[in-house]
Amino acid sequence: MDLGSALGPSVLRGTTVGAGNDLPSCTGIDSEEVALAWTAPSSGLFRISTCSSSYNTTLLIAASCGALPAGTCANDVGNCLHHEIVDLSFSAGERVVIVIDGNNSRGPFVLDITQR
Repeated sequence: MDLGSALGPSVLRGTTVGAGNDLPSCTGIDSEEVALAWTAPSSGLFRISTCSSSYNTTLLIAASCGALPAGTCANDVGNCLHHEIVDLSFSAGERVVIVIDGNNSRGPFVLDITQR
């Protein structure tokens, strides 16, 4: 799914249940995941978060699906227990893949993307 350059809280609400386990996990613990394309609307620091999700998520941000599982991996990072907060700098128009995975779990997620 392509998120375009969407920003804000609850950019996407979805679930990994039934999504399949098609990509390698950056934590080595495979679960069903969702891969999303996102393009930075401007240059700067952005926060990508699954803090409002209701299960133990992991996040992987990579330059492309071909680059997986290399990239920025977050497992229990940030100040929201078992959910992820990642702050990364992007250039305007930079396109990345955001993979929402589970730490041996699956369920409903909420993805937030905000500019810092």
